[in-house]
Parts: sequence; C-alpha cells; structure tokens
Amino acid sequence: RADLRIDPRQNEVRIDSMSVQGPAIHAQGKGLVQQVGPSPLQRFSILATESDPRAALALWPRWTSPEVHSTLSRQFLGGRLASLRVEMDLPAEDHARLLQGAGIPDEALTVTVDASQVRFEPGAGLPLLVDGHVTGRATGRTVKLAIESANAELGNGRQLQMSEGSFEIPETWMPRARARTAFRTIGSMEALAALFAFPALKDFAPGDIDPASLRGHSDLRSVVALALVDDPRPGEIVITSTGTLSGVASDTLLGTEKLEGGTLSVQFDKAGLAVRGDARVGGDRAQVEIRQDPKGRGEATLSLTLDNAARQKRGLGPEAGINGPVAVRVTKALGKGVAGTPRVEADLTRAALDGVVPGLSKP
Repeated sequence: RADLRIDPRQNEVRIDSMSVQGPAIHAQGKGLVQQVGPSPLQRFSILATESDPRAALALWPRWTSPEVHSTLSRQFLGGRLASLRVEMDLPAEDHARLLQGAGIPDEALTVTVDASQVRFEPGAGLPLLVDGHVTGRATGRTVKLAIESANAELGNGRQLQMSEGSFEIPETWMPRARARTAFRTIGSMEALAALFAFPALKDFAPGDIDPASLRGHSDLRSVVALALVDDPRPGEIVITSTGTLSGVASDTLLGTEKLEGGTLSVQFDKAGLAVRGDARVGGDRAQVEIRQDPKGRGEATLSLTLDNAARQKRGLGPEAGINGPVAVRVTKALGKGVAGTPRVEADLTRAALDGVVPGLSKP
C-alpha cells in the first residue's frame, strides 16, 4: 500500500507513505523521485522490522550495490531482522555517473541492520553458520558488520562457537570486490577435527583423523580474506589462524600409545600449518610438531626421551642391553596420497650399551 502524489509540473513522484506487510515482511517508508535533466534525483527512507532477512533485502535497491546485494541474497538463508533501515539520497548528477559504472557516493546510501537467529552459508565447502547475531552498517561503497555470536554446524551434533566476529568490505564498487571476516572460535577438539573434514579444508587436515578419537579444547582466532565472486582465482582466498589447543588426548591416534595432556600452539597462514607444543605419550613427556605447506604436504614429528622405566613399559627391559636415557624422534609424512611407515631415529649418546650388537659395548 502506498500514498503517491504525482506532480507533472515539478517532474516528480512523491511517496508520502508506503507499507509492505506479509508473513515474512513488515516495512514502511517514504520517498521522492524527481526528473532533473536526463537523470532523476532519488530519496528513499525504508524501515523493516521483525522480518525475514531475504524478504527485507528485496527492499534494498539492488542497483545501489549489485555484487554485495547478490552475495548477501545468496548467502543469507534465514533468520529474523529486528530492524533494517535504508536511507538513500542520490542527486541526479550522481545517478548519471552511476549509469556510466562509477558507482554511487559513499554518503548517498546508508543501510543499518540488526538481525538474530541468522542462518548463513559462507561459501562452497564450508560449514553452515547458524544462530548468528549480526549488527552493522553499509554505505554507498562500504560494508562493516559485527558478528556478536554464531555457531558452525559440523554434523553429528558437533558445533564450534563463534564470537568477536566482523565482516568488512572496504570498497564495494571495485571489480571482484574483496571482503575480510575475522572471528574467534571455541569448541572441542572433536568439533575442530570435524571442521577439517569439510571439502574446502580437508587438504589441510594433518592426516585422516576420526573426530571421535580426539578429546580436548580449541581456542582459535581466524581471518579470512576473499573475493565476493562465484569463481575465486588462486590467491583470492587467504586464511590465517592462530590459537591454542589444550587438554589434547586420544587413546588411538598414536596406535598403542596414549596421548594425554597436550598443550599446543597453532598457526596457519599462506606458508601453511604449524602446530607445536608438549604432551604426554604413554605417560612420558614428549614434544609434538606438525608442519604442512599450503597444499597440505608436510610431516608430523614426535620427540621424547625414554629412560630405563619408559623402555621397560614398552617391552625393552635390561635384557636389551641398553642402560640410560635414549632420545627418540618419530617422523611421519603427511599429505594427500602420502603413505608409508613412520621413520624412527634414536640417539644413544647418553646411553650405555652392552651386548646390543655382538662384540659392541659402550659405557
């Protein structure tokens, strides 16, 4: 429903009031369109409340930010808008420049949003984000949103909790506009392992790991820079992540050796993945290091020192002819299609040998 006034003498159409009501939308607004030379002056003010995000986006004129509008329309799957306000004041001369591909001035458009229960699909091969709370502002040439909270759905009841999030587009009218999103994720090690099973991330998983085999807690801060296009080129998606893994444990990840009490630092950037820290392996303190390049190729290294008692637990008693500490380093290659048994190195510098090899002894 709209209350229109048409004034041919002024070449204008004035919308004194407008109302759009339906199961998914509750909106009202007003506007003015006036022909000034070859181009029109346009002023609109629209407020949608308690509405579906996709329905409310239809009230935001697509031509004001075509790529951003198309991306958001595709990626927003549902939710509830507390409010969406669109304010536009576009002079005729700026409309003429818009038609020539120059975009619109930053100050010509302001869109503010407050949404909850948001369901969002960030991209192909990535998990669905649900229960998001999003607030923020878009202008004629920028977007800046705050993502207070959301959950990443990982299947089988697993979730990672997201907070302290942001989404920014510094220039919406450039070709292949770039966006930057940053967030903190907290959750179980089981959920983190499930995340790396998604197609977009599986090449970076450190081996074929059953999520159910892991225990512990993860706390990571990540930044994703990407082009808002359907056909991203190499280098147009860049992910960085840093944080800690604590209480990492598994009964099966290292075969017969139990992994317990792991505290690991994580860094992921354009150089690849680096994980390092300490844990207990079979009850003995060990150092853990994982390195992978951007294609997921690399190696995992476990270093520990086995004294007489530690070797006894593993079936290497005094009869083995070794006495004293032995430094052991176990290395396994990682990556898609990589197979083979781990490489084991032992440093006997500090150990005494007697009968390990016939005729060889070392105090």
